[in-house]
Amino acid sequence: MLWPLIAYSIFLDNNHIPQNRQLNGAKCFQEGDQSFASYYDPSIADLLNACKISWTFYAEGFNEFPNSDQCSPYYYDASDDPFTYFPSLTQSETASFNFRDYEDLKKDIKNHSLPSVSYIKALGIHSEHPEFPGSFITGQMMSNEIYELLSNSEYYKDNTVLFLLPDESGGFYDHKTPPKINQLDGYQYGPRTQFIA
Repeated sequence: MLWPLIAYSIFLDNNHIPQNRQLNGAKCFQEGDQSFASYYDPSIADLLNACKISWTFYAEGFNEFPNSDQCSPYYYDASDDPFTYFPSLTQSETASFNFRDYEDLKKDIKNHSLPSVSYIKALGIHSEHPEFPGSFITGQMMSNEIYELLSNSEYYKDNTVLFLLPDESGGFYDHKTPPKINQLDGYQYGPRTQFIA
């Protein structure tokens, strides 16, 4: 989860919850849970801020403000948003612009107001996790929707690159056996996922 942000892993997925409970979705936890965490490593978003390059993390379901019973995969879960673990990002002056709902992405494309860099996070049910009902095809449909929004925009179609990096491979099979341990962070590899530009 943290690779796209800081280029290495700090913890295994689902082992920690963002410390900042003010953020939408950061309520899927048990009272007394000791796994709250914040990190202070420099991130790509800090570099973008330092260079005054605009960016936004668009998350599906971000504006729904789920309660503690409404958790992933059907609701936005801040623990699946790597940016929320970094106080330098969540408590900045621009946080309200940097963290927005997926529906705002559609409006920003239509209004020609996208930031220079956009990150987009689907709900778990659209993440292509093989165990979530319908997630493989609905994940592809969401990727296609984003592609169509950009390619049908006279403003963005010729000057925008779209990178697709699914959260999961869509299954547990890979015809090539992955190495046992990742030499960079010590964690085990899983099946490969595509990376499409």
